[in-house]
Amino acid sequence: MSLAQNDVEQNISRRDSLLKITAAISGATATVLGTAILPANADIITYKLQASASLRMVKRATRQLDDMGILVAGKDYNGVHDAIRVPPFTEVRKNCSIIIAAAEDTAESGSLQQLYADFKKTIEDVNSKADQGIRGKKDVEIQGSYDDAVRNLKSFIEVAERVITPVGAAM
Repeated sequence: MSLAQNDVEQNISRRDSLLKITAAISGATATVLGTAILPANADIITYKLQASASLRMVKRATRQLDDMGILVAGKDYNGVHDAIRVPPFTEVRKNCSIIIAAAEDTAESGSLQQLYADFKKTIEDVNSKADQGIRGKKDVEIQGSYDDAVRNLKSFIEVAERVITPVGAAM
C-alpha cells in the first residue's frame, strides 16, 4: 500500500466517522425533543402565556379606537383610514386570535368568538365607509358602525378579562 492510498483511506474513514457522529447526534436530539414536548399541548401553553400580553395590546387598541372618535365625528375619512393602519390597532386581529385560542377550553369561548366576529364585521364596515368618503362619496355615515365597533371590542375585553389568568397569578 502506498502512502497516497493510505491517506485516501484515512480521509474516507474520517469523513465516514464524522457523518456517523452527526447522524447519531441528530437522532439523539430528535428523540429527546420528540418525547419531551407534545406538540398539541405546546400550542395551548404558548397561547395561555401570550394571552395576558395580547389582552394588554387589545386594551391599547381600544384606547386608540376611542381617540379615533374625534376623526369619525369630524368625518375625517383620511384620518380614520390612517388610524386603522397603525400599531397597536394593526395587531388587534392577531392578539384577539391568541386570546380566543387561549380560552378555547372555557365556557366563554363561543362568546369570545362571536364578539370578535362582530367586531371584525363592524371595523371592516368603518374601513369601507372611510374608503367611500375618501373617494368622494357624499354624506357617508360612519358614526353608527364606529359605535358598534367600539362596543363590540369593549365587550370582547370584558369577557376576555374573566377568562384570561395573568401569568403571575397562575404561578
